[in-house]
Amino acid sequence: MARNNAVCAVVISFCGGRAIALTIAALRDQVERIVVVDNGSDDETLRLLRELRQERTIDLLELGENRGLGCALNAGARFAKNNNARWILTMDQDSIADPEMVKAMLDFAEVSKDKKVISLSPTLAINNGNSADSITRKVRTAITSGNMLKLEVFDIVGPFREDYFIDAVDFEFCLRLRKYGIDVYRIGSARLSHSLGERLSIKIGLIVITVSKHSPIRKYYIFRNHCYLVSEYFFDAPLFLLKKTVFEILLILQTIFFEERRMESIRMIALGLTHFYKGIRGKL
Repeated sequence: MARNNAVCAVVISFCGGRAIALTIAALRDQVERIVVVDNGSDDETLRLLRELRQERTIDLLELGENRGLGCALNAGARFAKNNNARWILTMDQDSIADPEMVKAMLDFAEVSKDKKVISLSPTLAINNGNSADSITRKVRTAITSGNMLKLEVFDIVGPFREDYFIDAVDFEFCLRLRKYGIDVYRIGSARLSHSLGERLSIKIGLIVITVSKHSPIRKYYIFRNHCYLVSEYFFDAPLFLLKKTVFEILLILQTIFFEERRMESIRMIALGLTHFYKGIRGKL
């Protein structure tokens, strides 16, 4: 890999235990450097990360507390810039890159006629399933994990939003890119195995539907930040945000009718909506 395309992987860690070692192992031969940004993990996770730090190409930034996804991503981006990287690859702690993922994205950037190739994302294989889409194309948004960004982008559009804390940080950043005329590309030949976390199976008659299961505190951020996203970008991406709003309404129905901690979740959803109305941001 040419040095002028040096890639620094930024892996965000929060109480991931030994699973993060698999994420790092899949990146060792694909990037020049890996920096793990830890958001206040438990002792077991920190012991593992400090052992991994002994390797020459792996660094560890310990934030000491959970300061949110945006803050951790920005810390990793500053580290990459200070160490002369050209690209950062942002990764969740439970995603596994295919062996040729980074090369596939760099190859596309090399041959693309679009001179503003700044944001590249992989094709996702969710929960060890098959990738549904293998066509390289422009997309509206990309999730944080597997997103590869030229570091110069932050001079153009600014850093990740730290006031969102978690949830919709990736959506907000992608919509901001679009406001600046920067496209997000999904590379069909770049594959990433990604976990959506705990799942809930709902049986309706003979039909079984599997959906993501979120804690009550997570629902607070989902609904609060969704409202901020709509208020800031509705006129830029109305169809996308209307579709996302429908999914959030379905999440409310899922919570009411199928989840065990429904009353606690409903209270946190209501609190998130209230805090949006009051203009409260950041960590709860």
